[in-house]
Amino acid sequence: MKAYAIKITLLLMTALCGNGQTASETSDAERRPEIAAGIGYARAMAALSLKNFGLYEGKNDFLFSEFESPVFTLDYAHPVKNSMAFGPAISLQSLRVRHMKGDMDNHTIAYHELLRINFGLRLLYEKYLNTQFKLYGGVRAGVTGWIRTLTPEADFRINHSPVPSMQVLGGARRMFGKLGVGFEAAIGTAPYLLQMNAAYRF
Repeated sequence: MKAYAIKITLLLMTALCGNGQTASETSDAERRPEIAAGIGYARAMAALSLKNFGLYEGKNDFLFSEFESPVFTLDYAHPVKNSMAFGPAISLQSLRVRHMKGDMDNHTIAYHELLRINFGLRLLYEKYLNTQFKLYGGVRAGVTGWIRTLTPEADFRINHSPVPSMQVLGGARRMFGKLGVGFEAAIGTAPYLLQMNAAYRF
């Protein structure tokens, strides 16, 4: 499975790379700010089940995921010196949970709809293979919080205080003039594992 994923990644990079100026011809002065909107994949239920994400389950509380939306992201990267870029990012993901309290013979069921929000700052190192195609890697640090959307306050206890998040990420982007497409992979606490994005270069 891992080898198949590597092959897919290499094929995507080959297709995106195209022709253009060499990396040495892409100076810091030529790099432009970019804004990107993306859609990604993450297991929000796995994060919600951790106590440090604000959920305090009783002895006879059981949670089941009914629905997890994709992760919707928006980020901005402003180029700085030495091939670095820096900027803010936000992501949203909704979750529907079935909450069973009690045992199998005597229990109550409630449904809860939650929204996971992450605000972060990204610091990236960018490597231009040509003026149209770049690879990048870096870190995203921020805070994650859960918002109750359709849940009675007394029934499902969620800590509304944001918790720290940290990610190490890497990606590639192919520009077609001012517009571009790309993908990212990441590991860490939030907000996504994989992401496809569309970008605009100023």
